[in-house]
This record gives sequence, C-alpha cells and structure tokens, in this order.
Amino acid sequence: MATPVFRWSVIFFFFPVLLFLVVSSAAAASSWTVKYLPGFSGPLPFELETGYVGVGDSEEVQQFYYFVKSQGNPQTDPLMTWFTGGPGCSALSGLAFEVGPVNFKVEPYNGSLPQLILNPFTWTKKASILFIDSPVDTGFSYSRTVKGSKKGDFGQVQRNHQFLRKWLLDHPQFLSNPFYVGGDSYTGIVVPPLTLAISEGNKDAVPVINLQGYILGNPVTVRKTNDNSRVSYAHRMNLIPAQLYELLRSDCKGEYSNIEPDNIKCMKHVAAYEKCVSKINLWCITCPFCEDVSSAPNDDKFGRRRSLFNSSEEQLLLAPRVLPPPLLYCQEYKYFLSYYWANDYQVRKALHVREGTKGEWTRCQSRKDYQYDITSSVPYHAKLSSKGYRSLIFSGDHDMMVPVINTVEWIESLNYPIVDNWRTWLGMDDQILGYTTTFANNMTFATIKGGGHTPEYMPYESDVMCSPFTQGLDSPVYAGIVRYVGVGELEEVQLFYYFVKSEGNPRTDPLLFWLTGGPGCSAFTGLAFEIGPINFKLELYNGSLSQLFWNPYSWTKEKYKFDMESAFPYHVDLSSKDYRSLIYSSGDHDMVVLHTDTEACIKILKYSIVDDWRRWFIENQVARVEDTGQNTHRKNGFIIEAHILIN
Repeated sequence: MATPVFRWSVIFFFFPVLLFLVVSSAAAASSWTVKYLPGFSGPLPFELETGYVGVGDSEEVQQFYYFVKSQGNPQTDPLMTWFTGGPGCSALSGLAFEVGPVNFKVEPYNGSLPQLILNPFTWTKKASILFIDSPVDTGFSYSRTVKGSKKGDFGQVQRNHQFLRKWLLDHPQFLSNPFYVGGDSYTGIVVPPLTLAISEGNKDAVPVINLQGYILGNPVTVRKTNDNSRVSYAHRMNLIPAQLYELLRSDCKGEYSNIEPDNIKCMKHVAAYEKCVSKINLWCITCPFCEDVSSAPNDDKFGRRRSLFNSSEEQLLLAPRVLPPPLLYCQEYKYFLSYYWANDYQVRKALHVREGTKGEWTRCQSRKDYQYDITSSVPYHAKLSSKGYRSLIFSGDHDMMVPVINTVEWIESLNYPIVDNWRTWLGMDDQILGYTTTFANNMTFATIKGGGHTPEYMPYESDVMCSPFTQGLDSPVYAGIVRYVGVGELEEVQLFYYFVKSEGNPRTDPLLFWLTGGPGCSAFTGLAFEIGPINFKLELYNGSLSQLFWNPYSWTKEKYKFDMESAFPYHVDLSSKDYRSLIYSSGDHDMVVLHTDTEACIKILKYSIVDDWRRWFIENQVARVEDTGQNTHRKNGFIIEAHILIN
C-alpha cells in the first residue's frame, strides 16, 4: 500500500514544477516568424515576426507587435520603432498604410478576403522597424486585469520603455544597431518623453539601447495651440474669407476650442467657419471629403457647440464597421478593407494572435477612458536636444488636423540658432518636394509639399526624406542642390555648372552650351557679364556684398513688349455694356497670379456683392468657393472669383 502513496506524492510534488516550466516556456516563446500572409500571393519577400511582450509588474499587459527586418543589411541598418497616433490606433496602420512593406489593394470589396500588395516606398528597405500596438487594448494588445486596462500618456511612455528593453533582451543581435524612435500625429505627445526615458534609462538599465534620435511626422505637440491654429491655417489656405478671419480674431481672442457660452459673437463666427470647412477633408485638404461610415459618439456628448474639433476627430478615427462603405477613391476605403482582413480567422491564425484574447478588431479605439496627462512635449524636445540627439520633424503642408504653422510656432519657441535657413529640397528628378530648415542642437524641420496628415498621403516623398536620416547620410533635406557632374573614367574630375532654363518655353526653345574663353575663365563670366540673366550693379565698393540686378538683354529671355499697364478700363467698359463675366483663379495654389491679387483687383471695381463667399460642389465634393457680385449701375451678375481646390 506504500507504493500508491509514494506514486501520488511524486505526481503532486512535480505538478507545480511542470506548470511553471510550461508558463515560462510560453512566456519566452512569444514570437513567431510569419512566412505567409492571407491575402498576399506567395511567400513574403521580407522577414516578418509577430509576438507579444508582457509589461507591467506582473506582465498583466500583453503588447502585440509586428517586426520587419531591414531588406538591406539588418546587421548594421538602423532599428526603428514606429508608433501610430490616435491615441489608440493599431500598429497595422504603420505596417500597411504608412511606412511598412505592404499595402491593401484598392478594389471593390466582394465578401472575399482583401488582398495585399508590396509597398515600393517602404522604409524597411533600409531599416528594421518595430510596429507596436499601443496603448493597451489597441489592435491585438490586451490586458489580463482591469487595472492593466488603464491607459494614458505617461502609461504609454512607461510600458513602451519596458517593452523595448525586454524585446532587445530577446533580440540581442540588434543591440549595436543605431536606434530611432518614430511616429506621427498624436505620438508627438508621447514619443519625446519616451525617447528621454530611454536616454535616462541607459544610465543603469539593461540592456543599453544605442539611441541616436527620433522622427516625428505632423506631430501634436501642444494640444491647445494645435486646435486653435486650424483657423489661422484655414485663412492662409483661403478656405475662409479674410473678413471672417478678422472677426474670429477680434471676437474670439484666439480661443476657438473652448468658447465661453456668453460669447455670442464668437459662437456666430465659429458657426460660419464650420460651414466653410464642413466638407473639407481635414487630414488632406486637397483630397476628397468622404462621409464617415463608422458608428461614433454623438456630437452633444463631446460638447460640439463648445469645441470645433473633438467630436469630428473621434468620428474620423474610429474604424469603418457598417455599410455602406466609403467610395473607392476615398483614403478611408483602405481602412474599410483592413477591418475585414484583420477580423478574418485565418489572418489571426497566421499572425499568431492568441485565441480568445481579442474580440472585434478596429483600426482605432475610442479614447473616452484615456488619460491626457501630458499637455505639451516641448520641454522634452528641449531636453533631448541639449543631450545632442538628432531629430527630424516633418509636416505635410496640406494637413489641417495638425497644421504646419503650429509646428513651426513651437519649434521657433525653442529659440535654436538656424544653421541652414528655409530652402527647397528636391527629389531624384529635381522636382521640389518641400522646404526645410536646419537648426542648431541637431534638429531639422521639413515640409512635404502637398502632403497630408501621415506618410501614406505622400509615400515617395516621405521615403526620400526620412530613410537617409536614419542612415546618417546626406539627403535632399540636409544637403544643398548639387551642381557638379563627374567626368573621367573614375569621375575624378568634378565640373561645376550653372544652368538657366529659357524664360520662354523651355520644352521647345533651343538648348545652348556657352563656354567662356581664357582658357581658364569661370563660367560665371558668361552668367553675369555676357549673356546670362544677371549683372552686377555698378557702385562704389564699400565692403558690403556686391548687388545683382536683372539683365534685360539676357539670351535666356523671350523678348516681349509689355505695353498695357492695366485691364481695369476694359472690365468697366464691358460690364457697363451688360456683358457677363467670369473671373476665376485656376487654382488657389497658383503662385504666378496669386488669388489675393485677383481679390484686391476686383475690390477696386467696387461692385456690390449679391451672393457672398460660399462653396460650390462637384459630385458632392467642395470644388471651389465663390462670390457673386453685380455692377452697381447695370445690375449685371457675374461670378467674381472661384478658387479650385481639387485638381
């Protein structure tokens, strides 16, 4: 009888040990290599890993991640983590919409699984990138406890800091790689304090992270000023008339987010403002406006009448989950496809999502229980700059959610000396892609011309700008315009040149190669003394910089006789004869004939307005804004200006 007792004692004794080993093994084996993804044809041409990292005192929060190895040289290429905004938007946004190696194929949804295609502008060609579902409950991340579900700005910083050190302990082969923290939109609040936490943690934490700097796109930085700057931006982009802007400034005193209920004048002007921009895509003002297709909290809950922004942001960020879907050309259509892809059982199985840990996947979670406990990240920028870390701050200049003017404002508040002043930066085909300024303390600011809220709106431009930054190499943003051509077998001779396009029609006008004599005289002689478009102003030299002026006899010029000072008399004469007229700006982005000049000229005619500034539409999209005026004597109706927003 002793034997059975012994047998049961042995089983009882070893059971806890075996259970411990199983749990430990499961915790350690929390990453998987993914070679195939449903919806993608064939094996993945890049290395994808997914997994979980437990954070918190008891690892109660399980953060899901996607990791893509660099397609260049993962042993030496930078390691980067890319956070998606919201707060509460899934890392799948970064992976499949912004900087990752795949995109959703845009085609009508027919009930089958949405298809994936390669992104030719992925940043993973030159960097390994971690995409983390943060904060807790975002994407496929989850909490084992109610306490763990609490989330906020500082909570994100602490948990992501812990995540990164744990992940690197499990991936020691990346410890020596240059490390960058990156993100866009709302992550402008949390990335700087996270970067600082990593820096401070390197003093005594293990492992040491090879931190080099951080990248932020269209970052929310000071929440209150960001909201208020949208009105100024709308005025600059000619979305509201100048008169309304002046009334908003005078009666609202710069506060458009939290209006005092007794400020009736301000409320009235804000209502007029909202009407002007109500059909504008705030994420990219030149992109089509698409009605929100998601269920969302109603406006009154968020105090719509007290604020311009909160409820509309909430609606736009939530994932589409009800029919009808957005139109195929809408940016939101990809989000619509992602909902069906990420909620497919085979997709979750391929990604190794733990069964039973997540119900419905949505691209962005509601933020009603989120703690906004960081009001400004500017002090963190200052601290990081003082430590010598590099930073790249970029803005799509057509984003109205986080306007470029707000970003410029907080950067200027740092009072950094300018090293390289505002100038253009170019793409591979010498087209202007944006403008850039480099400051002391290793901070670079750049705009993306025509860009929206995130890199997905201008993927090529974003890649050209950001990839060299993480490589520590020169790029169009950091280097001047190249004016050399290498010649010789090894291009050992570098010839400098000046090139001036014809001022007539450069596509058909002759191309002339002008050599200066000597031998040994500079080509600048031809440019400034002989046949080029500039000359030196002849005046006594006093030690200051010599002045240049335009050469009216330049061979680059098409000769034309300008013998009409003004067309005003003709407008007046034609209007008095009952002829109708349409004066329009072919685009409010025209810098050759500015819309502001057109407005000023029309005002000189002093015609009374019969139909004030309003929008008009093509297929329910805001195409233009217009005024209709009339001749005060003849009552001749005419549209005096139309500003085209959609090319």
